[in-house]
Amino acid sequence: MENEQRFRQAKTAAMVGIVGNMALAAVKAAVGVWSQSQALIADAAHSASDVAGSFAVWVGLRAAARPQCHGSHQPVQPGKKTVMSLPALFSFLYNKES
Repeated sequence: MENEQRFRQAKTAAMVGIVGNMALAAVKAAVGVWSQSQALIADAAHSASDVAGSFAVWVGLRAAARPQCHGSHQPVQPGKKTVMSLPALFSFLYNKES
């Protein structure tokens, strides 16, 4: 039960990050267009890219929280499912820092 609660809290945190970054990107974009600030528009795009990273985390958590298939010959462990989502997250983080 404790494991399910941790996954639920982590998925909630990822969703809060997605919604918060979407709202932040929208506000920055609107103010940037209104004030004709290219820097603020660029920062809005950066905030929008944070949404993609948070979404990758959410998808990985969702996959890891699923129960194993009992009919499968080679079931994937929950920890391995999380590790499988890391390349997508790393590519988002690496591209943001470049």
